[in-house]
Amino acid sequence: VALFPFIQPEQAILSYDLSVHDERLATSFVVFLAARESANLRNLRTPKYVKADGVSLDSQFETTGVPRSWEVAGRVHASGFFSTSYECAPECVAWEKRVQLMEQYANVKVEVEMKDVLWWAALEEAPPDVLEFLEFLVSRYSNVWQPYKKMNPRGDGQLTLREFEVAFTTTLKCHKFQGPSAKQRIENIFRFLDPSGEGKVSEDEWGVLDRLWREMQQSIREFVQFLERLYSGQEQDFLDVAWGVLDDDGSGEITEQEWQSCLLRQLEYFGPASIIFRFLDKDDEGSVSHTEFRELERFRRSARAPDAGPPQPLAGDAVDE
Repeated sequence: VALFPFIQPEQAILSYDLSVHDERLATSFVVFLAARESANLRNLRTPKYVKADGVSLDSQFETTGVPRSWEVAGRVHASGFFSTSYECAPECVAWEKRVQLMEQYANVKVEVEMKDVLWWAALEEAPPDVLEFLEFLVSRYSNVWQPYKKMNPRGDGQLTLREFEVAFTTTLKCHKFQGPSAKQRIENIFRFLDPSGEGKVSEDEWGVLDRLWREMQQSIREFVQFLERLYSGQEQDFLDVAWGVLDDDGSGEITEQEWQSCLLRQLEYFGPASIIFRFLDKDDEGSVSHTEFRELERFRRSARAPDAGPPQPLAGDAVDE
């Protein structure tokens, strides 16, 4: 119970063995919050209940969904396994209820306001197309708020699906998604950004991209620190040494397959390699050149000074108008 993510259940993996009292209690917490932060427990995403044998699905549960009565721990099934993810639009967060649960069950006094919380997002929890879109944005803008302002020139903080679709290719000139599935993929990104299902993306909802970007920055900073620890103390700059190892055939570019193989087998790096590669591959050609690799230079500065703020845009980055 003490480990339940009371303040931010979003981005957490919620999986419980209902034969254990504390895990039934945790299940009731998430249902309690969903009942107060969404209609029809909408915030519970892909909920699943498996019977005690660990295999059989409960047919009634599959039909009717999570019982609202489960917000009371004593009414949660006393056997089986329950799992779900949780998504809530920022404007729907019942902050007082989250604080109430944490103070009552974790015995922790919460003395901060909601506005002071540093919300975070996990890259592995975001759909691949959302990450593709984010990689496009951060390679062309110094922050994720600039493109939002361009897509929403009225400044009313309400971006509709139609506006998003049009601005995606015309205003932002993003052509990452081609072919017959392009429209659906763009719509899927919009739906991810609109967890409330209201058909509009507010500025607060768009903020999930900022949280994902902070996580991406942190991953890249840690990768740069990894390279510096590995190759510091040599005559050449450690980034140049690392490039020489990665581009072992001297072709002047690295494919994603070469990148993945080299990082894993030669450098023994087990972090988010694909995300870093796609961030560096700014022209979307499926390879990283030495010039693109040197983009890591901006993260070296922030890696050495973690309190210095986010990396500054390089020459050629888009700037706010």
